[in-house]
Amino acid sequence: MSGESVLYLGRQFRLRLLPEQDPRPLALRGGWLELPLPRGLAPEHHGAYARAALVDW
Repeated sequence: MSGESVLYLGRQFRLRLLPEQDPRPLALRGGWLELPLPRGLAPEHHGAYARAALVDW
């Protein structure tokens, strides 16, 4: 979920999900891990998509 805390390299970062975006990789911007969600991705798949993107990143 957007706003959840994620541990990365020993620090906590908050996750920001950006719905209906053009595909691009997860990025660390301004202390947030920003993940664009592809256009048309059903809300029930957001969690699985975010989890997979974080693992791949």
